[in-house]
Amino acid sequence: SWMPFDGRIPWLYLVSRQALAACQVPWQQLPADLGNRTLIAGQTFVHSYADYYENNRAEMLRLLPDEVRTLLDIGGGAGNFGMAFMRERGGQATLLEQNLVMAAAARQRGLTVLEGDFHTITVADRYDCVAFLDVLEHIPDPLAALVKARQALKPGGRILLSVPNVGHWSVVWDLLEGRFEYLPVGILCATHLRFFSRSGLHTLLQDAGLEVERWEDEVSPLPAPFVAFLENGVTPGVSPDQRSLSTAGFHVLARRSGGA
Repeated sequence: SWMPFDGRIPWLYLVSRQALAACQVPWQQLPADLGNRTLIAGQTFVHSYADYYENNRAEMLRLLPDEVRTLLDIGGGAGNFGMAFMRERGGQATLLEQNLVMAAAARQRGLTVLEGDFHTITVADRYDCVAFLDVLEHIPDPLAALVKARQALKPGGRILLSVPNVGHWSVVWDLLEGRFEYLPVGILCATHLRFFSRSGLHTLLQDAGLEVERWEDEVSPLPAPFVAFLENGVTPGVSPDQRSLSTAGFHVLARRSGGA
């Protein structure tokens, strides 16, 4: 959705090499310097890479029952979610992080920190909850990770997940145009090793001996051109899952199957 440049300072600015070579001003001045050659891309999502380590994910806390008092946060970066949990719930959070810089930052903030790979590290304690917030897709063997996390739970403990949806319209649209290209951030982040749909995540949880207690979709509405395509361009026999297409990610609370 292109709009004329209105003088704003951009969060993200894309410029061709040809245009860049012709400019002799700092990049902040490029939009104005290029005049009517600059356009604003309306309805564009911008995702800061810093979120991967710095976002506190406080919106996930409301999925946790009140009885959750101890938390193991896998790949929790600088520990912001663990800090939010302790601040809002008064519980105790432990962070497991491979990035040594982030682990040190979390330790300086007073968090209990385990350093290393979850697949190989020994987890001696048991917790009310083990969290994987935008982490499971970075792990080579998500099933083994969930099984190990289940074993690290106290009786009645929960697994908390935030997982991107590969069935989102942005990925499907690219596929329809013959593209599946990794990006620095987002659903097709270059560091993602695994991809999940709604049904695939359900199956993974089942295979890990877990049952869903709460499931919430991270809604991202379909853009008008894609809605028009679905209404006019779908061939008979194809039934698009509009709920999946308009879901950017899944927020899930699960527990041992049967509650045992």
